[in-house]
Amino acid sequence: MLAAFGREHKNATDRSVAAILEAKVEAAGLRPAFEFRRESATYRPNGSTVFYAGLNRDTVESLRSVEGLALVWIEEAHRLSAEVAEALIPTVRADGSELWFSWNPRYQDDWCWRRFVVEPRPDDVSIEANWQDNPWFSAELDAERRARPAARLRC
Repeated sequence: MLAAFGREHKNATDRSVAAILEAKVEAAGLRPAFEFRRESATYRPNGSTVFYAGLNRDTVESLRSVEGLALVWIEEAHRLSAEVAEALIPTVRADGSELWFSWNPRYQDDWCWRRFVVEPRPDDVSIEANWQDNPWFSAELDAERRARPAARLRC
């Protein structure tokens, strides 16, 4: 399987998505089964590869030539522009392929909010998750959450 993890502004992807993946693999005791590189990770037993992608209107076109792309996860999708999203979606077309978008709601006119909350399609699967759904939510994060006013979706 070939997968891509990305965000529209990649300047921190290698420190976030890649770091999270590597830390989870390490915590599960599976480090020997993976080969990590700056731009990708490969699961040695079957050759599945995940690469980290920066997505903008110039680079999203390069994904069109990636054969067999079966999974794309876009982190911080609230920053994803409609132009990039609309170019990305038809690019992921392998049988059984999936696109995952994770984001923190910010504005009612964000592309991902409009696409998945306001105008969802019948084959969309949406999962709302919050701090109480996180089994690793620390006491420090809870203290920070309690100290801040509740976030509201802004127009």
